Amino acid sequence: RHSLLDGVTHIDSEILNTIRGLVSGFEVENRTSHDWKMAILKGYEIFRCLVEDRCGVVEVDLCKRQITYKSGKE
Repeated sequence: RHSLLDGVTHIDSEILNTIRGLVSGFEVENRTSHDWKMAILKGYEIFRCLVEDRCGVVEVDLCKRQITYKSGKE
């Protein structure tokens, strides 16, 4: 099992190339493979927090290009 990518620091280049093909023609097509890798890893980091806490808030700041998680357990 992939453990929701916990501890993973690398995304296979074949997956990243597939993503680049899927987004061709869309606004995000000029994002780099590194950008996609970081987005995937950060997304899974946030998702793991949600799974662990079973609640929480995900905040996205599009201007700053940031995504953060706030625990719902507080």
